[in-house]
Amino acid sequence: QWRQQPRRPFDLNATMARLTLDVVATALFGSDIRRQADIVAAAVDQMLSIAELRIWAFPDLYWTWLSPSYWRFRQARHALDRVIF
Repeated sequence: QWRQQPRRPFDLNATMARLTLDVVATALFGSDIRRQADIVAAAVDQMLSIAELRIWAFPDLYWTWLSPSYWRFRQARHALDRVIF
């Protein structure tokens, strides 16, 4: 991929993140997720941001079924499940 456009700038962070995601998905789940990498990345980002909110929140109001964060987390988890399983 890098050789296709020599001497042109590219986003190394995004490229390495995509490569890491591909390696982890293949190693853990035996899945090739290259076509759905954007869905997986968005779901993981959403889940991690909500998890961080939960870590620092007192009391843990982010995990009640009334919380919008709860439903966003579930939606992200279901998106991830559809790709992997």
